[in-house]
Amino acid sequence: MGYSACCRSATALPCTVAISQEGYIDSILARFNLLDATMVTTPLAPGSHLSVADCPTSLDKIDEMATRPCRELVGALAWLALGTRSDITLATSSLAHFGRNPGRVHWEAAK
Repeated sequence: MGYSACCRSATALPCTVAISQEGYIDSILARFNLLDATMVTTPLAPGSHLSVADCPTSLDKIDEMATRPCRELVGALAWLALGTRSDITLATSSLAHFGRNPGRVHWEAAK
């Protein structure tokens, strides 16, 4: 699911195999309306600290966050990390801790 592979060889040497999830990444961006997201060099901002203190406590904020597909996005990122993007594993794992009650900070970090 979401993988494409190809064999490249410009010479008589054994070919190399490349695995890509570019199509899957594009579908994640479209599914979560992140097509205008900016590319970053690190999965989480340096020095960022995700905390339970960032989880909403008021009913208004909990209801607001219930409209955001945070768990679904983190799950899609976890699948991506498992397949070809091990560089996002720590960030994805950190975000998964807050799946039950994510706050705005967690949502922004996932995006």
